[in-house]
Amino acid sequence: MKTEKLYQNNVYLKESKQKLLALESADGMLKAAFDATIFFPTGGGQLCDTGYIDDHKVLKVEETKDGIIWHYLEDSGSELICEQDYLMKLDWDKRFSHMQMHCGEHLLSGAFLKLFGAQNKGFHMGSDYITIDIDWGGKELTADMVQQAERLANEWIYSDMPVEIKWFKNAKEAKSLPCRKDIKNVENISVVLISDEKEIADCCACCGTHPSSTGQIGLVKITHQEKYKSMNRFYVKCGFKALEDYEDKQNVLTRLANKHSCDYSELEKILAAAKAREEEVYKKFINLKSHYINIEIDKLKLELEQPKEKSIRVFTFNQFDINDLQNMARKLKGEIKDVTVFVSEKENSCILASDGSIDCGKLVKENAQVYSGKGGGKPDLARAIFSNRENIELYLDLIEKHLR
Repeated sequence: MKTEKLYQNNVYLKESKQKLLALESADGMLKAAFDATIFFPTGGGQLCDTGYIDDHKVLKVEETKDGIIWHYLEDSGSELICEQDYLMKLDWDKRFSHMQMHCGEHLLSGAFLKLFGAQNKGFHMGSDYITIDIDWGGKELTADMVQQAERLANEWIYSDMPVEIKWFKNAKEAKSLPCRKDIKNVENISVVLISDEKEIADCCACCGTHPSSTGQIGLVKITHQEKYKSMNRFYVKCGFKALEDYEDKQNVLTRLANKHSCDYSELEKILAAAKAREEEVYKKFINLKSHYINIEIDKLKLELEQPKEKSIRVFTFNQFDINDLQNMARKLKGEIKDVTVFVSEKENSCILASDGSIDCGKLVKENAQVYSGKGGGKPDLARAIFSNRENIELYLDLIEKHLR
């Protein structure tokens, strides 16, 4: 027997006692079906409701093809008995947020269609945001166009348009309304109509839950967009979620403004100036470091001319990182014959360089792992990274003995 969907007749019904008809175990949960339910199951891009059935937490709700709605319950230890009535109680804040988000999606979709003829090709609801995929003939909607659509959707919210759910026996009857999407040839079709005496904001077949008027949405806000396939994907927050997002961003702006002792409207200019100063300092730093590296290279050239005492030469630096040492080794190409190691104390890493007659990449690949190192490279240049200085010393001692 199909489960009666009480939310279709009254979306504001928060509690109801219903008769348990079937109970099964399912992956550590209880799976329960009732004669009727106030819980919306996952479907149509919308998340399911959650809440409680007596003291059992409702974790998820799913509808099977035969019309039975199964409630997956946390096993609280208390016994459930078929043919008895149990109290269903919604997590109302979650349900109302879903209603705000789903209806907000309708308004934005209607706005993009009305203003630009752009079609909604996809919708997904997350826990605190929705995504809408809008197709505008494969082209990207401009920032100004997006703002226009967002503003129109919010104007419809402020006008508090009625949101009606109309039922039709089949697709032929449903097509009497100006739906923005084709309706499949199925039975018992619900169509969401958002309109007043002036205009229709949206009309679309939909099985989700919606408030009775647009004013209850409060606000729709597009937070960002990206290209998705040939479409425009919008990330949207609605209602209380949009308000929370605004509060979070306002708090960030306030902290930044206080830090820079300015009004938030001046932040962009002040941060741009700070960025310019930072880039200038960075350029000076790079030039100074390059000068210092060249001084070290001149010293190393003299060192490389001296007879070596061991099978490898090791030069240790505490002020340079691994990329600096790699740059140094490349500038000394032609000067280096035997295996020469440049050690960065600050990063516990080293560069191995040679004229290629001894394969540095092989020395790293075959020996670094002995001391929990990793890395690799070419015969004339390779790098090895270790977790501590002691392991570098052990590794260098190993390859020194290996090359004697």
